[in-house]
Amino acid sequence: MVASGGIGANHELVRKNWPQRLGGPPKRIITGVPDHVDGRMLAIAEAAGSRLINRDRMWHYVEGIRNWAPIWTDHAIRILPGPSSLWLDARGKRLPVPRRP
Repeated sequence: MVASGGIGANHELVRKNWPQRLGGPPKRIITGVPDHVDGRMLAIAEAAGSRLINRDRMWHYVEGIRNWAPIWTDHAIRILPGPSSLWLDARGKRLPVPRRP
C-alpha cells in the first residue's frame, strides 16, 4: 500500500480521473494545494506493479477564490461556510447531492 498524497495541483490528472457520475469536469480550476501535490507517485507506483483503485475518489471544495498574492500556481483560498449553510440554485431549490457540503 502506498499513501502518496493527492493530485489537486495537477489539473490534467484531476480532469482525467473526474467521476462520470458528476458530468464533465470544470473548465476552470483553482488550486488549494502546493505544486508538489501533483499525483506523480501514482504513475511511479503503477509502473512498479501497483494496482490503483478508486481513482475517481477525490475531495474538492467549491467555495474558493483566487488568492490575490499567490504562493503557488493557481493558488486559491478556501472560503469556509458556516456549519448550517443551505445551498440553493437560482430558483431557490436545494442543490442535490453531491453539489453541497
